[in-house]
Amino acid sequence: MLARRSLLICLVFLLLGGCSLLHHEEDADALKEAQSLLEAQKDQYGDPIPVHQPLRINYTISRKPQIDRDLRIDFEFIAEKAIPVLRIGMTTSDGLELDSSDVLERYLDVKPRQTFTKTVMVIPRSENEFYLNLFVVTEIGEEKLAKHIKIPIALGEYALKKPTPQ
Repeated sequence: MLARRSLLICLVFLLLGGCSLLHHEEDADALKEAQSLLEAQKDQYGDPIPVHQPLRINYTISRKPQIDRDLRIDFEFIAEKAIPVLRIGMTTSDGLELDSSDVLERYLDVKPRQTFTKTVMVIPRSENEFYLNLFVVTEIGEEKLAKHIKIPIALGEYALKKPTPQ
């Protein structure tokens, strides 16, 4: 009796597998989507077109960077208006290692004036000028906008140089 009931339950779940209630759509990769949108957001000469995203991003680096020591970067995200889908992706330049992050890849239904903070830990592995690359994609209706923010981290003699314009 118990075996028949278990078999019946398994059969019901298998039949419902095609039902939209149990089916979920794979989410887009934030980095791939941002890079695709950034490529499309160029003018006829290949220069990036300035876009205004309804999201302000502030960041703070906790202390002077040192080789092989965690460096904490605190982010503050502030929505200027409602954002139904917000995607965030990160990469680092060679020589900078992403140690940990509490940044999610996707946030849904961000409210107007909503503020949230996140922390990223990176580890510089040598003296050089490195970048933490932050890619942000906002989706409001059919409008998708992407932004690339390069956060410079310099060690040693590179920290003494005047920053190069990006």
